[in-house]
Parts: sequence; C-alpha cells; structure tokens
Amino acid sequence: MNITVAGRHVEVTPALEDHVKKGVEKLTKFTDDILEVHAILGVEKRSHRAEVNIQADGYFLHGDSTTDDLYKSIDVALARIQTQILRHKEKIQNHRLRRKEETGVIKKLGVQVQVLAGEDVEMGEKNPRVVMSRNYAIKPMSVDEAAMQMDLIHQEILVFINSENQRLNVLSRRKDGNYELIDPKV
Repeated sequence: MNITVAGRHVEVTPALEDHVKKGVEKLTKFTDDILEVHAILGVEKRSHRAEVNIQADGYFLHGDSTTDDLYKSIDVALARIQTQILRHKEKIQNHRLRRKEETGVIKKLGVQVQVLAGEDVEMGEKNPRVVMSRNYAIKPMSVDEAAMQMDLIHQEILVFINSENQRLNVLSRRKDGNYELIDPKV
C-alpha cells in the first residue's frame, strides 16, 4: 500500500504523517483492498482541512473534513471513509447472498467508453473528437449496487450488467439528483 501525504500552506511533520498512517492502518481492519492513499492537509486562517482519497481494488473512496484542529480533521475524514467501506461491504455481502439464490452464469464483458467533447458536439458538427477513452470490465450487479458504485467513484454514468435480467444497462445521474436507468431490450 502506497501512502502519500501532502500539505497546502502547512508543513507535513512526521507526527502528522504518522497520524495518517495509523488511521489508514485502522481501515485495513475492514478491508484488504486498499492500494493507494493520498492525503492532502491544508490550513487557511483558522480552518484546518484534511482530504483523503483512497484507491481500492475496483473502487475509489473520498473523505474530507474541515475543523479547527488538523488531527481532528484527519480523524473525521478517515471516519467518513470507514463508513463508506462498511456500506460497500454490506452491499457486496447482500449482493452475494442474492447471487447464491440465483442460478445464472456470471458474465464478464469488456467495454470501451469514449467521451466526445468540444465545439463539434455542442454545435452539431459532423466530426466530433474523442477526447478520452477508458477500458474497464463490466460485472453483474443490481441497480442499487450500481448507484452505490457511481457514488463511490464519483461518476455520472455507469455501464453494468443487471444481475436481475442479465442485460447490459446504463445508469446515469440526472441534474435533479435522481437516477435514470436505460435497459435496452434486444
């Protein structure tokens, strides 16, 4: 596990670095999936901010806090991440229990997502550019688990295989905060 601690307008002392490392060690009691940890500590006037980003195996976690004490901010940010880990584990456990009851074959598909952007798309031109391309494996999950995964990785759109009907679905977040499910029937 790689842990990096950076400071904004504050010198990162060995004591601060130790405090972050001890907090992350406590998180490893709940999950062994943690690959990288990035902590950003900052001080502005009287507010002390701690922002912790964790890359785990297959998902991202984010916690931040602003208090009057930097150590307290670190503790609160890590506590928020701990809550996310526990919520994620509970959802996975419930999903596995439901999965045992089903008699379907688990499929894994590979999908390539390309994001189009620029004036061409906005103006309706015929030649939009591909500005970003991502490859990732799609796994079967319920709609609730897909919504939770979207929140964990901070994405607006998620492509997944619906475990209820074994079809490729797209879940997107609407501007009003609700979700829209696209379930094509082929």
